[in-house]
Amino acid sequence: MTNLSPLPSVSATDLAGGAYRLVREHLPRLAPIWIVLAACTVATLIYRRATGLDHSEVHPIPAVLGGYLVSLPPVLVGAAVLRVLFNERAWWRLDRGLLEYVGLMWAGTIIPGLLAEAPAHFAASLPPAERLPYLLGEIVLLILFLWVVTRLQLWPIGRLLGAGTTAGASWRLMRGAVWPYLLGLFLVFLAPMIPGVFLFTAYRSTGGWGSGAAAGILLSFGALLAMGLNARIYERRARGQPA
Repeated sequence: MTNLSPLPSVSATDLAGGAYRLVREHLPRLAPIWIVLAACTVATLIYRRATGLDHSEVHPIPAVLGGYLVSLPPVLVGAAVLRVLFNERAWWRLDRGLLEYVGLMWAGTIIPGLLAEAPAHFAASLPPAERLPYLLGEIVLLILFLWVVTRLQLWPIGRLLGAGTTAGASWRLMRGAVWPYLLGLFLVFLAPMIPGVFLFTAYRSTGGWGSGAAAGILLSFGALLAMGLNARIYERRARGQPA
C-alpha cells in the first residue's frame, strides 16, 4: 500500500539556504573537484562554440552526439560532489551506485536535447509561417519533461548513496516539492548566473579565453550550488531531516 503520510514541508528559501550552507561547510574538500568541474564547463563552452551549437537553431547530428559525450564528464564530477556533500569519504569510488546515477542523470541530459532537436529539424523544412506549432509543442514537451524529472530527482541520488531509492518512491516523496525546488534552483543560480551568462555571451561572440574561463568558473559554481540543492531536498524528503 502506498504511504500517504504527510511529507516534510519545504520552501524555496529553505532549500536555497541549505544548499549554500552545505557547499560552504564542505568547500575545502570540494575545491579540487570544483576545479575539475570548471575545466569540464570550459571544455563544453569551447566545444559548443567550435561546433556552432550555440549559433543556430538546427544543428548537425554529429555535433549534437559529440555534445552528449562532452556532457558525460560533468555528470561524473557531479556524483563526486554529492558524495562529498553527504560526507562520504571515498567520493571517487567506482561502484554500481555510481553507474546507476551516471546512467540516469546522463539520460536526463540527452532526452531534453532530443526533444528540442527533433522538432527543430522537422520545422526547418517548413515555411516560416508553419513552424510555430512545432516550436510551441517543443516548449510544452520540455516543460513537461522538467516537471517529470523534478519528481524523479531523488531516484538517482538514492542509487548513488546506496539507499535503493526507486522511481516510484521519488515520485511520492517529491509530492508538493516541485515548485519550491525549481524556485530554489533559480535562487541559487541567480548570483553566479547573471555575470556567468554575460561572460558566456562575450565568449560566444569573441572567443576570448579570459571571458570563457571566467564563465566556466562562475557557471560551475552555480552547478555546485545546484548539487547542494539536490542534497538538501534529499535530506528533507528522503531522510526527513528538519528545516
